[in-house]
Amino acid sequence: MTGKHRATLISLLLFSVCCGAAEHSTDVSVRARLADASVAGETGRAASLLLRARLASRWNRQWSSLVEIDHVSSTWRSDHSDGRRLNGKPLIPDVPGTEVNQLALRYRGAETEVTLGRQRLEWDEQRFLGSDSFWQQDQTFDALALERRLLMSSRWQYLYIGRAHRIFGRGRDQSEHDYPPYPETDEPPGYYPDDYSLAGEHRHDSHLTRLELNEWDYTQLVLYGLAVDNRDQPSMSNDTLGARYRFSYQAHPLRYRLLLEVAGQERPELPGRPQPHYYLAELAVGFQSWEWLGRHEVLGSDQGYGFTTPIGSTYLFQGFAGVFAITPDDGLKDSSLRLNWRAHPWEVSVRHHWFSAQTDGRDYGREWNIEVQLKPARPHEVALRYADFQGSSPYLPNQRWAYLDYRYNF
Repeated sequence: MTGKHRATLISLLLFSVCCGAAEHSTDVSVRARLADASVAGETGRAASLLLRARLASRWNRQWSSLVEIDHVSSTWRSDHSDGRRLNGKPLIPDVPGTEVNQLALRYRGAETEVTLGRQRLEWDEQRFLGSDSFWQQDQTFDALALERRLLMSSRWQYLYIGRAHRIFGRGRDQSEHDYPPYPETDEPPGYYPDDYSLAGEHRHDSHLTRLELNEWDYTQLVLYGLAVDNRDQPSMSNDTLGARYRFSYQAHPLRYRLLLEVAGQERPELPGRPQPHYYLAELAVGFQSWEWLGRHEVLGSDQGYGFTTPIGSTYLFQGFAGVFAITPDDGLKDSSLRLNWRAHPWEVSVRHHWFSAQTDGRDYGREWNIEVQLKPARPHEVALRYADFQGSSPYLPNQRWAYLDYRYNF
């Protein structure tokens, strides 16, 4: 936590205490995690604890603020790599440290909402913009967020992002680094960070906009444009335009959901300004406590560079093993089938992925995901997640991952 952030936080807390007319609410939660991984014969394990404290204040009908502090501690630190220490072990990026996760001021008018400061930002399914909150450290943003309600149920959003605080944390102790060599070719995407020195925090000059139209009974249409200008890692900069269509309908006893999405992208900082594309088709059918879901997602490639979503949340899509956290140069086709079952207090999900190259259809491998969640009462949550990736070549080795989380909300 920098001196500037500490002074701002202390000032806001003192103002909260001194202003008797304001309403304040606090929330404290703890998430304990055990992680175990096996990648290409190397094993790793980690134990970590996230302590999160929130202070939400409402000053009057229009103005409110939010302060959120995260502290992460860990053990078995020599048994895995993370964003600060890279020792050749599997990468489990639950990085210890204390962070100001959110520190924001919000104005809410009759039709307009403005939020300024460090905040969690999540659009749609977090494919293009998300918090990566699966990890103990969130991805949050120093940003200006504007939202304007339109027509009956629609809205327009605009974001200016000045800095991205990533899941690897801010502080970096160079004396702790023990870098493994960079892979020559075709190393499993996501096993090594793109740039060790930039894994924790990126300066941005990025503009994002989104139009959400909800004027029909069963249909939602979303149009979006992203001008992502990453000043610290220019190769991740991109200009992206896309459209998303969602249809939801219930014809008792069945439920139907259709999702279609297409996006085009230009990567202006790369040679030849490649223009890869993105496609998604998803169909879900539900019956009572069951839901069957089929999904086909394509992250294209152009001139040897893949479609990128550097401020999105990838673990939600390409599986818990995280093999394809970075799109391969030949692009990625991900076809998956998923079965969900929900019956309080249980939630169970089983998913299978088939991965291949977008350019020539070359097989990358397959992955099983199993997720079991138990939520017996509000204070307690238990989650078990397991991933088994079977690679198709020595450059995509077999991997197994398991995460056991326990969360307590005070």
